[in-house]
Amino acid sequence: MKLKILLVIFTSTATLSMADGASVFKRCMVCHGEHGEKKSLGVSEIIAGWKEEKIIEKLKAYKANKLNQYGFSSMMSGQAVKLSDADIKDVASYISTLTPPQPPVDENAYSDEVLTPEQIEYKNFMRDYFIANPQYGTIIEATKLWEEKKLKK
Repeated sequence: MKLKILLVIFTSTATLSMADGASVFKRCMVCHGEHGEKKSLGVSEIIAGWKEEKIIEKLKAYKANKLNQYGFSSMMSGQAVKLSDADIKDVASYISTLTPPQPPVDENAYSDEVLTPEQIEYKNFMRDYFIANPQYGTIIEATKLWEEKKLKK
């Protein structure tokens, strides 16, 4: 019986936290979209599905006025300073559950392009990199790693 009560309390707390995160996120929707699917002002990263730790780190850095990504320091600091640590955790938890938009799949797409072994290796490297780093990976980081890998050969 005690286990059932604890389970109900835990589930209720998690649900309340999600609700709080969703309500905090309403402030973010103007720039980031209803589901975190937009690039803020067309330049930032899409935040849907980011790991909770990354969101907390970024929001705390904006709140302390120690981050200026994309020149958004003033705007994001102004928003983050209004958030308590609990709000930051709640909104981070909520954003981490959002599904990033997926590019449409063209079933009819084909290519008769012949790739060299190095091009195939590069494409496979990029695919594997972004599968392993969906929230943190960027093209710039991946390209740097690819170039470092090539230099080691």
